[in-house]
Parts: sequence; C-alpha cells; structure tokens
Amino acid sequence: MSCIEIFKSAETPLELATKMVALSQRIWPRDASPEEEARAEAEKARSFDGPADQAPMCYAIVENDEPIAIAYTFARQIETSGGLMTIMALAGVAVDEPYRGKGLGKQIVKAAFGRVDKGLFPFTIFQTGPQNKSFYERLGCASVDNKVVNSLSEMDKDASPFWEDVILRYPATGDWPGGMIDLLGPGY
Repeated sequence: MSCIEIFKSAETPLELATKMVALSQRIWPRDASPEEEARAEAEKARSFDGPADQAPMCYAIVENDEPIAIAYTFARQIETSGGLMTIMALAGVAVDEPYRGKGLGKQIVKAAFGRVDKGLFPFTIFQTGPQNKSFYERLGCASVDNKVVNSLSEMDKDASPFWEDVILRYPATGDWPGGMIDLLGPGY
C-alpha cells in the first residue's frame, strides 16, 4: 500500500501543489500554468471561513517526488428539500496513466471518503464519467437520481451544473433527501 500525503489545501507546499495541478492538467487541460493555478487554489483555500475540520484538503500519493494519484475535497453548501446541507465535494480525482490499474485510485478515494466516515460531513456528492461508475459503486457510492441545478447561474438556472453524465453520492446508505438538489454554485 502506498503512503497517502494529506494536507489542508491552504498549507500544501507550493512545489507539491504545482505538481499536483500539472498531473490534473495532463488529464483535463486548462489555460493557467500549474503554478498559477496552485497559487490561486491555495488563496481560495485560505479564504475558507467554516469549521476547521471542514477545510479544503488535498490528497496525494507521491513516488520519486512526483504525485501519481491525487484528489481534492472541500465543503459545499447545497439546498435540499430538507433545507441547507453542508456536504463534502470530491473533485479532481486522478491517477497518472502509467500507474492506473494498481489500486491507487481506490486508496486515494477511500482516504478522501474518510472525512464522511468520521462524521465531518453527512455525504459527498460528485460527478464522474460513465466509465468510472462501477469503480465508485464498489467503494460504496450510489447514483444521485435527484435533479441537480445551480439557481445562482447567470445562464440557465434549471440546467445541471455538472458536465459529466454520472452524479454519485457517498455513502449509498443514510438519509439522502428526495427532490431537487441546488448546488448553489457551479459544478466541480
């Protein structure tokens, strides 16, 4: 089993954070340089004003000073039929191509889900592609069949803010609300 390094996003060393962003950008290309994006994410994390145990976190499996598997979590307030709920957002799960199929994705995601397992959040909700659905279901996730919107969108308040087809939650058990879910912001 590989060692997982866990950091508050605001405190992740810039060199590691930059390398983590570079790994993410190899999978999901973006315009900003990895260092610019890492600095912006650290600044955003420093502005978090919620409970300390819900602060944004980074997870990395590092080999030879290079992250080979990563994930990010952060608190997200959503509106449900039962009122406001603070959930854990899971984002940016990635395993470098040469290391796929070795169980690193499972390790990094289970570490991230640990925040829910400890009771810091009631659920996590996230999006993924159809090719990853069974992977997450084996880790205890279930499909979110609710309509998901962003009522704060300037474009289409009734459109899903997620761009992937599959929306999942963890754990599959628990008192998941029925009705519409409002992310109260963009997808992640």
